[in-house]
Amino acid sequence: MRASYMWAALAAALISAPVLGQLDEDGTHVTLRGQSFEVFSPDRLRARGLEVPEIPRERNAAWVYVDAINKFVLPPQDVDHEVFDAAVAGTWPEGEAGNKLSDWLEQNEQALDLTRRAASMPEYHMPLFRGDSDALLMALLPHLAPQRQLAKLLSVDATRQMAQGRAEAAIENYLTTQRMGHQVGHGNTLIEGLVGIAVSGLAERGFMRVADSGAVDGAVLQAAGAELDRLADSFPDWDDMVRAEQKWATSAIDDMLELPGTMNVLFVGASGPTPPRADQTGWSRLATRLKRLYLPDRSMKKHMRDHYEALIAASKHEDGSVGIDLEAEAALMTRLPAWDVLGRILLPSFSRSHELALRGRSNLVRARTALAVAA
Repeated sequence: MRASYMWAALAAALISAPVLGQLDEDGTHVTLRGQSFEVFSPDRLRARGLEVPEIPRERNAAWVYVDAINKFVLPPQDVDHEVFDAAVAGTWPEGEAGNKLSDWLEQNEQALDLTRRAASMPEYHMPLFRGDSDALLMALLPHLAPQRQLAKLLSVDATRQMAQGRAEAAIENYLTTQRMGHQVGHGNTLIEGLVGIAVSGLAERGFMRVADSGAVDGAVLQAAGAELDRLADSFPDWDDMVRAEQKWATSAIDDMLELPGTMNVLFVGASGPTPPRADQTGWSRLATRLKRLYLPDRSMKKHMRDHYEALIAASKHEDGSVGIDLEAEAALMTRLPAWDVLGRILLPSFSRSHELALRGRSNLVRARTALAVAA
C-alpha cells in the first residue's frame, strides 16, 4: 500500500519475547509476512519535515505489531465471507461454521497475545518502508492492511467471548482494538489516520453491543469508559492528518522535480521504475534545474501551503459547526493557477476524509455514552 492517500487516488486505485519485527542483520530491512522491506532512513524523512521520534526498539510497539502480523494465520478459505463479516459485526455462527472460526482463533493465539501487548505499550512509531527509490512519494506502508486484519481478529474473538458468556473478555478485546486505532491513526500520512479511524470504529461498535447486552458489571463498564475518556484526548484529528499530508505533497514536488523519469510518467505516460537519486549525473542535475525554470518549486509549495490552510479554515464555520463539502473544495482548487500542474495533480479530495473523521469522533462519543448509561 502506498504511503500517501493522494497517491492511492492518483494511481486510480488507492508474541512471548518477540523477535522485534524480524529485523535483518544489517538493521535496515524488515521481514513482513515473508517479504523483505527496506526501512526508510529517518534522516531522510526528517530532512523532508516529517516527525520521526527516537524510540528504542524494545519500547516501540510497532515492532511487536510486526511480529503479530508475521504470526497471523489467514482465515480458512472455506469460511463464507458473509459468516466472517457477521462474526466481526457481533453475530457468532452456529454449528460447523462456528467450529471453524474457533479453530482459526486458536491458531492465532500468539498473534492475539502480541497484538494485546503492542496495544498496551505507550510508545509507537511504525517506520516507513522504501519503495523503488528514495523518493517519499514511492514509500510503502505494507503493514496497514495486516493491522486491519488483526483488528478484525480481535473483533471475531470478542464475538466468540460474548457468545460463551465472557463479556468482560470481549470488553478487553475492544479496548485493545481502540488502543490500536489510536496508535495507527497518529502516523505521518492521511491514510494512516483513516485506517486508525476504521480500526477504532470496530471497537466503538463493539462497546455499544456490549453495553446493550447488560452482561457486564457496572464497575467494569465504568473502567472501560474511563479509558475511552483518556483516549479521546488523543483521537486522530483531521487537521493533524491534513497537515501531515501537506508535508507529503510538498515533498512530492521536490521528488518529481529531482528524480529522473517522474515528469515523463506524468506528462508523457512512460512507465517503469524510477531511477534512484544516486544514479543522477551532471546531465540529470541540469535537467532538474530546467524543470525548476518551467515549474518554479517555491511558488508551487506556497500554493500548496495556502491551499491546505484554506482547506482547514473552510472546514470550520462561523456558527460553530464543522464540515467541508465538494463545492467548497472545488472552489478552493480554482485558486491554483493553471500552470501549476503538479499542484492540481497532487491535491486529492479531502471532503470524504473529513466526513470520516467527524463520524469517527461521533462514534467515540456514542460509545462512551453507551458505556456510561449501561454502567
